[in-house]
Amino acid sequence: MPPLGLWPVAWLALAPLVAAITEAPTVWRAAGRGYLFAFLYLGAVWYWTGVTITTWSHSWIGWFAWLGLTAIEAVYYSAWAGAAWFAAQRLTGGRRILTLAGMWVVMEWLRAQGALTMPWAQLSYSQFRFLPLIQIADFTGAYGISFLIVCFNTALVVGWLYRSRRSAWRHAWMAAAAAVVLSLYGLARMQVAEHGRSMVVAVMQGPPQVGDTTPTVDAQLQLISHLTQQAASARVRPALILWGESAAPDDPVYNADMRRWFQNLADESDAALCVGARIQNPLTLKSSNGAVTFQPYHAPVERYNKMQLVPFGEYIPYRRLFPPWLSNSFRFFQHDVTPGAAQKPMSIMLPAGPVEVGPFICYESMYPRYARRMTQQGATMLITQSNDAWFQSRAAMWQHVSAVVLRAVENRRWIARATSTGVTCIVDCDGRIVRRAPVGAPGWIEDRATLQQGKTIYTRFGNWFVLLCALLCAALLFAAASRRRRNI
Repeated sequence: MPPLGLWPVAWLALAPLVAAITEAPTVWRAAGRGYLFAFLYLGAVWYWTGVTITTWSHSWIGWFAWLGLTAIEAVYYSAWAGAAWFAAQRLTGGRRILTLAGMWVVMEWLRAQGALTMPWAQLSYSQFRFLPLIQIADFTGAYGISFLIVCFNTALVVGWLYRSRRSAWRHAWMAAAAAVVLSLYGLARMQVAEHGRSMVVAVMQGPPQVGDTTPTVDAQLQLISHLTQQAASARVRPALILWGESAAPDDPVYNADMRRWFQNLADESDAALCVGARIQNPLTLKSSNGAVTFQPYHAPVERYNKMQLVPFGEYIPYRRLFPPWLSNSFRFFQHDVTPGAAQKPMSIMLPAGPVEVGPFICYESMYPRYARRMTQQGATMLITQSNDAWFQSRAAMWQHVSAVVLRAVENRRWIARATSTGVTCIVDCDGRIVRRAPVGAPGWIEDRATLQQGKTIYTRFGNWFVLLCALLCAALLFAAASRRRRNI
């Protein structure tokens, strides 16, 4: 996983796990080995969750959260290991390979279902630099890439378990050939020229906004004004200026002075100005994490509220079950963020006509459904905002970006990503990071994004590949059970 960049290792690294599981004497031993693997793997990948939560809570709850999160998420891999052992007792050869890989896909999909899930470190994200291969995501989603990797690892093990060098080579070569053929498709797809309208986008990067390091309101407004005016006076004037999550120092919707300030800045820049903000309704006292777009000359203000909230970061799950002394000891915040109720693109008015832009905020980039829904509803470009200064880790920053790259390929949409401190970037519809700002320093980047109209197979039909894997596994296991009954 990022930031090491050792993506080729993924094509071999699971082979010992598959061997340990399929040769386990009992299903419980296999499940235990799967759990141990996942605990070590996930715990190492997201070590920064402990650092992050400990930093902003000023307590040891961060390491309790890290331990609890890792222990819970490892259950998914344990269930896969148990199911893989069961399948390995009944299937051989290519059927075993396909079934174990299909089960892995279903397991990764389950990790992205529900409010308390953490679909970080999916196997496909390790390949975000391997551009030719990840192009198949426009058909299968990111899950197709995970399927190929598990197939290759399992093919190596299946041949070895047969104690047949010929069988090992045959299965490995078949899996490798599939990866090569699909990579050739990717190379061909990357040569297809983009057509359609375009729009210049400026993506801004502000100072870290975490706890004691947050600048004063005046300092934040001064920085926003200075960099926005710089971008607006560039040789090619941007049509959209994008600031990161919570970039506004105060509520730009219900605070009249702050709303007027951003509207004036949009007028002066002659560009749509999208800024992340915490918004609090004075009537209901409910707060939301939103993206607010101001357009020049008092065009309608567009707004999107984040729907997928971060557990223990934006809300406390099952808050009522925690005793008061525990909440006080770990300094739980008093009020949860309210999730958004609807998802639709923002309309940006340009002289040539409106442009539909699809926002999703921070953690939502780990869930394919948000970018997909925006594209389904007509977004010709996607934007995402994040405050990655909270991570306290560059590893987490790059792990976050790896998912954004896959969202771009899945939907064939350019994505502009603005953060408080890296990785601020612009990704084209083939997954290339075409522009990137230096991490840790305020600044801005810009590029001309092509506005795509078409919809990919994945955008149209969603997780059909996951369903196909589930049906394939069920069919192969049912056929194996039927053969055993006939033999008896």
